[in-house]
Amino acid sequence: MSYNTPILFVVFKRVDTTLQVFNAIRKIRPKKLYIAADGHRESIKGEKQCCDDVKNIVQNVDWDCDVKYLFQPNNLGSALNVTQAISWVFEQEERCIILEDDTLPNSSFWKFMEEMLEKYKFEKRVMQVNGLCPYRNISNYEYSYTFSRCLFHCWGWGTWKESWEKFDFSMEKFNKSLEMGEMKIIVNPIYRFLYLRNIFKHRIYFPKSWDGRWVTSCLAESGLAILPSKNMVVNLGLNHQFASHTIEGEHSFENLTLEEISFPLKHPSKIHIDEALENNGLKAFFNISLIKMLKIFFKKPVNEISFLYNHFLGRT
Repeated sequence: MSYNTPILFVVFKRVDTTLQVFNAIRKIRPKKLYIAADGHRESIKGEKQCCDDVKNIVQNVDWDCDVKYLFQPNNLGSALNVTQAISWVFEQEERCIILEDDTLPNSSFWKFMEEMLEKYKFEKRVMQVNGLCPYRNISNYEYSYTFSRCLFHCWGWGTWKESWEKFDFSMEKFNKSLEMGEMKIIVNPIYRFLYLRNIFKHRIYFPKSWDGRWVTSCLAESGLAILPSKNMVVNLGLNHQFASHTIEGEHSFENLTLEEISFPLKHPSKIHIDEALENNGLKAFFNISLIKMLKIFFKKPVNEISFLYNHFLGRT
């Protein structure tokens, strides 16, 4: 038995996590597999060997598969490497599942993604299918998935060529929408402040990250994400020695566990945003408390008050 939906596997130098995710891919024997690897940096001792070891792992495709490789000769950084790899796939495919070398899915992830990418392929509002469930305490939720206007998590996800064509690497469209006051996507003012602050923090401090650019592209298009009611992906790279951004201690999703979703899926009767679930997911992501809010403001009070006025109390 083989798997029909094309998969993009993006790797770099994490040998241990790459092997685990590759073995998960091997189990479902995809018919089409795209593998993209960033180049090593000469300035970092031992990195070339790690990159070579990773490439040896992903070239061991021992099933009937149309596999294609995009190995960068030089280091592009995650922003360019990942986004160029996705664009490369969509030069050849209409839909794709994207996994990085630290995003480990369970067995029900694959069928869920395949069904969602087929069911909503003509629904232009839906731009992404998540494998990660950010919600807390929703074991009795009546449907297999829901929709969100702001919870675009990129740890094991899928999208369509038509959606990716709206990707704006520069973030200019989002910035313009923000300036015009069109970004009122989150009702709760505290979560809205934290959400916009998080976007700007990544733009300033993590300019080489790619996922924030995709998220803002979806926001600028008033796009939606599909979120499962069970969590089907965990991140193996949190606080990993080779992590790019998830290295600052505790992460909101570090205690997530893998859960199997039941089939047949229970579909909502219509596309609808559940505001209670939006707040549930935002609360889980920011892990917010009064103490944490005070720390945010008192660490750099001038910067935070300036951001609050310019991007929250002011034009938006």
